[in-house]
Amino acid sequence: MIAPGADRIPLKTIESRDGAVAILKDCAALADGGWSVFAEIDGGHVRYGLFRSESLPISVSSAETLADPDTNTGVGILIRNCARNCIELVTGQGRRMELAFSSSRPTTNSTATAFQELSKQATKSASELEETTAVTYLERLLTRICHYCHGTMIIVLPGIDVPEQFRDGVVLDPPVDLFAAFLELRREKTASALSRLASRETLLRGMVQSDGITILSDSGKLLAFRVFVKPDEDERGKLDTMRMRGGARSRAHELVKLRLGNPVSCVFFRSQDGHTTCTVKQ
Repeated sequence: MIAPGADRIPLKTIESRDGAVAILKDCAALADGGWSVFAEIDGGHVRYGLFRSESLPISVSSAETLADPDTNTGVGILIRNCARNCIELVTGQGRRMELAFSSSRPTTNSTATAFQELSKQATKSASELEETTAVTYLERLLTRICHYCHGTMIIVLPGIDVPEQFRDGVVLDPPVDLFAAFLELRREKTASALSRLASRETLLRGMVQSDGITILSDSGKLLAFRVFVKPDEDERGKLDTMRMRGGARSRAHELVKLRLGNPVSCVFFRSQDGHTTCTVKQ
């Protein structure tokens, strides 16, 4: 039910009191590249091993199935690393909890919520795509990309025109249409379509992992990257009165938040220690 058609490799059945340590020792290094660990508790024993569900961008992942409150997957829990030193627990009823093992200050919303909000804003004007499909795809992609970056900032603009205040960087002309490639794959389901989408996802990963700000449109297009911002006199005065933690990226984050609505739709921020927030124009 959670992962139909999955590759499944059972490993061992042991007494449940020894389960956690054994599973980590045997499986942790293999839980990569789409592979996940399963553990089935049956009385005083636990069966565990590895499985890999479909990994196409248009597929529904096992994690999404488990977290869907409309899907009755029984008694189960997903445990995953959602950020550096941060573990997310998701129940079969879609309830979530995060455990942070760092000095990062807690946020009101979860890391998953921040990625979902960013994805909603970046798909708001995407044509030909159901909203839930577009959001789910982009949320999955951005979560995977940001998991391996050492901090980043992403902003969403309405339309595809990059204003002068955000042109101190690399502006893509014409923009790279990520969703056009996604639609092509959904429509044609060919190897060439999959390759084109993968190549654009790789571009986005490189942009997010670069210094500076990455800019997306609200229709799923890549507009600019390595963008740096400077405050005007009024903004500098406001920033000087703020008590903020962090360095240049944190200061840039607070500066862009001052520009929400003029013309920024939302600003997503992830610090090097995994602190993640997404602020949306009210």
